[in-house]
Amino acid sequence: RSGYSSLNKEEEHHGLNYLAHIEYRRGNRLDALEFFMESLQIRYKHGKITETANTLNWIGRIHHEQTDYDKALEYYFLSLQKLQEDPDSSYLLPTLNNITYLYLDIGEHEKMLEYNNQALIISQQTKDDLEYANACNLRGIYFQNLQTLDSAEIYYKKVYKKEESLIYPSSLLNIGLMEKYNGKYDAALETFK
Repeated sequence: RSGYSSLNKEEEHHGLNYLAHIEYRRGNRLDALEFFMESLQIRYKHGKITETANTLNWIGRIHHEQTDYDKALEYYFLSLQKLQEDPDSSYLLPTLNNITYLYLDIGEHEKMLEYNNQALIISQQTKDDLEYANACNLRGIYFQNLQTLDSAEIYYKKVYKKEESLIYPSSLLNIGLMEKYNGKYDAALETFK
């Protein structure tokens, strides 16, 4: 916070968000939340709509990780509301995927599928490979939880095919697990390797 008092408002909320991300990566969720909340107050007055939506999404994510699902949904939906004013898929897709994940966590499958479908469609339209991979991975987890392993494997493989150049490790792990559960032990071993 060196020079904190002399920052203009844009620098201030960017700085607070950087501090929040550092604390988040260190595992200090409550400290990160404090910085995000402080940044949010400035962003509401001085920030761009998309930046405000992104901060709201991160606050929701921390509440989600703390299993405060009602609070998480509140912030996720505030983020979506902000993005209606200035749509930007690069901020919209992470929020849609976070909402999908939350509904998956609490077992509300109809809502999970509703937001997952939106994320799949928008990520394909905008060619956002990372968020498409996240949406496919979430759909795979959904099918895995239902014990529909063939369908789960299809979505996990979509992630892998889309992300081959980035090597998306969790999708490979999930593909290996599906192969194992389906009795394809040699294939599973190769995937795990």
